[in-house]
Amino acid sequence: MEVIKIATVVKKIRPITDSYCIKCNRPYPIEDFYKSDNPHHVTGVMPYCKTCTKVMYQDNLKRFKDIRSALWVTCSEVGIPFMEKVYDNLMEKVNKARDEKVLTGTYNYWGNFISSYMALKKKTDKWDSFGVTDVDKSEAIVDVNQEKLRKEKLKQFILNWGEQDEDDYAYLEYRWDFYTEDINLTPAQESLYRKLCISELDYRRAKEKDETGKEQQESILKLMKTLKLRRRKKHLQNKCWKNRFGRLRTLPRLNVKI
Repeated sequence: MEVIKIATVVKKIRPITDSYCIKCNRPYPIEDFYKSDNPHHVTGVMPYCKTCTKVMYQDNLKRFKDIRSALWVTCSEVGIPFMEKVYDNLMEKVNKARDEKVLTGTYNYWGNFISSYMALKKKTDKWDSFGVTDVDKSEAIVDVNQEKLRKEKLKQFILNWGEQDEDDYAYLEYRWDFYTEDINLTPAQESLYRKLCISELDYRRAKEKDETGKEQQESILKLMKTLKLRRRKKHLQNKCWKNRFGRLRTLPRLNVKI
């Protein structure tokens, strides 16, 4: 009986040694690309070379003037997810480098973001595409004009009131309007009224800490006496502040007589 031998052909899978950058329109060694788990990236790397992705990030940074926004948009363009904890890890490194005075203007935010991404990604994480991004666009993209206005306003608050918590500026502005609306102030009076508002804020903070606030009360009374606020008692009491400042009605009131 004749025995027929069947040859088994084993197809060897050739390792991928290069990939094509769709921005440069040319191939590069695989080492010139960042790895990617996106199923649409068939070579296992991003469709853009490392140099191009860095340029894309820098262009987005110029556009949005915000690191977080630039990283988020770049991730959307290259097809990988932007994960909040990856960004937080990157900024921890940045702040550490800044504290150690080794942070330079050439710091590669995009490259280090990818490094943090790869280091934090676990086998069980399904970070395979931009679709699993855990930060909404409305939270990630900074409105440059609005942010510019906010910074300008904050700068003016600091000039008027010194360094305070942002929430405290609303209280200070409210007290300022309460006292100074419809009156013309000299520079000396303006300074005294601002000191009065800050003293009231200090009193408010003291009461929140269950302290007596006696020292702050004394300062308030002294300033009121200097400003002769007793003469403006009727004017102040007749203000319809309850309607105009409804959102601030719950603020604690001072236990002092005007």
